[in-house]
Amino acid sequence: MEFEADEEEGEVKQTPALSKSELGKMIDFYTEEKQQPEKAKPYQEQETKIKDLEKSIKDCKAKLKEKQAELELKIELKRYGSDDVKAESNALLTATKKEIAKLDTDIEHLTKAFKTDLKDTADYDKIKKSVTALEKELKKANNDDAKLNLVLEAQKQFKEITKAYNARVKDSGILQSKLDSIDALLEAIGGMITTEESQKLILKKHFDIINDQLQRYLNAEKRALIAAYENLFDKYFTSAQAIEQKREGTMNELNDFLTQLNYLR
Repeated sequence: MEFEADEEEGEVKQTPALSKSELGKMIDFYTEEKQQPEKAKPYQEQETKIKDLEKSIKDCKAKLKEKQAELELKIELKRYGSDDVKAESNALLTATKKEIAKLDTDIEHLTKAFKTDLKDTADYDKIKKSVTALEKELKKANNDDAKLNLVLEAQKQFKEITKAYNARVKDSGILQSKLDSIDALLEAIGGMITTEESQKLILKKHFDIINDQLQRYLNAEKRALIAAYENLFDKYFTSAQAIEQKREGTMNELNDFLTQLNYLR
């Protein structure tokens, strides 16, 4: 089973989604059409590996996001302390709880007419399950169309409420967790930075900048000086043996010249 692009379509761009789709087609081809599950195993193994890697990547991204948020919180706590962070988080938590309370009121209004028929109303999830169970009972009994219509309308409204409700509950949990961890986090980083520590950090930063520039200047001068010496070395380097040989050659020439002038015999 091969995938070929039509000439009119041109070259098909390879993407992860396309690769997974084609892999799925190969698995279906061997397991359903050809009824040869053994041949599908290598593709299934690859599919499993891809899913595991995607999960690992997703987990790493979530962990990175969590660590980045924690680092940002630590920096804020180190700079300004915990009072402002707590005040802001408490304000957001209060607003979130108010939204949840409003949604709870809407849910209460939707289920008011048949609340006594629900098995469990401890929380929203249990209410939804109880309403679904009641719907099945009413349809089976088929003796109270009015109540059934109210239940069906509630089910319809629940679909619109659920996403917002779950998001607010999640936000509430995150904010509460943040509030619970602020004091411990502040203590772990050594508390809010003091004026003296700030001054030391500022001076160290300026020192590092100046020192870095000086080191760069000195290193540039060192490189220039080394290059000059290397140039001189390459230009004038001569071994002692070569100098001795040249000296002997010169002396021989001088002796021959003096002999010709009868200064040497």
